[in-house]
Amino acid sequence: MARAYKRTRARTFGRPGVLAGRWLAGRWLAGLLLAMGGCERVGSAIEDKAQKIAQELSEPTAMGSAVGRTLTEHEQLDRKLVLYLECRASASTRIRQSWQRYDERIKADGTLRKRGIEPYLYKIDSELTPCEDAGRQGPLLRPPLPRIEQAMAEYLTHARTFAQLSVELDTYYETRGYAQDQWARGKQLAPPFAAAYAAWSEADDQLAQQVVARKDEVDRNRLVEVERRKGQDLEWHARHLVQRARALTRCVAAQRATAEGCQAVHTELETAQADFTRHADEHRSAAEAVFWMSSFRGSSERYAAQAQQILPALRKSHGVDEARDRLAHAFDALSADAKNLRFE
Repeated sequence: MARAYKRTRARTFGRPGVLAGRWLAGRWLAGLLLAMGGCERVGSAIEDKAQKIAQELSEPTAMGSAVGRTLTEHEQLDRKLVLYLECRASASTRIRQSWQRYDERIKADGTLRKRGIEPYLYKIDSELTPCEDAGRQGPLLRPPLPRIEQAMAEYLTHARTFAQLSVELDTYYETRGYAQDQWARGKQLAPPFAAAYAAWSEADDQLAQQVVARKDEVDRNRLVEVERRKGQDLEWHARHLVQRARALTRCVAAQRATAEGCQAVHTELETAQADFTRHADEHRSAAEAVFWMSSFRGSSERYAAQAQQILPALRKSHGVDEARDRLAHAFDALSADAKNLRFE
């Protein structure tokens, strides 16, 4: 039961930033207005409009992009990169966790490392849905990014192989097949499973390097673009805050991260958080007019609270992994809410 709960929870929270709730809200509103109006033609028009809104909201969006207008070059690129980022947010961490659970319990020959422990891993299934979307939709979106598109195709090929083997191993362990065949199937699957993980891990690193570098460039350009158009307004402060949060999350996730090495980045995050909060408070009516702003503010405060705990954890070298995970989850939530903001 506990194992099933963990899988369900991972699938539920594995894909941040999905606007399914807003889609349902649009359909519910259409149904309500139809019932109230009693006019089939009006109801049909409302339903068509709700469907259009739902489609627009379900498409990949970049932070602050206005629905229904022509996107700038930077916004087009940002929207495309979001596909690859959502893929990695959903699948990459889970695949690495799955391998870690497997490797903790299973030797290279496919048998148990220690007597008395159960074989276990996370099967990978719905986590790949955003990656399938990215592999299919990415090449259709402008501008062309041939290197990233090829890296995504390589990633997806190896991720599918790993996922298929993870499902087979999960079934094998759940049904205690090893008790019937004396680990014969486990031994047979161990080499291809290890090879699949190694190939996927290399592909993931390649994809991450290319997407992250391009996304950083786009974020910097869009921040400059916003400041040129409107000055350091609420959108500018929100974007700047997300960029500083991303920098801190990366800094502490590094293998040899130290409190001293991340102190300056942490200070920049604190300054960005304070500036954003002050600006939002001073321009309350404008902030309240921004769609999804209250959720974003809540996520920013929760991220700031986790950020306060990360440097002490690094200094003590105690509970660091847990603190990193909490910070990463808080950043995922912040990033997802940022994508839903509509400033125009």
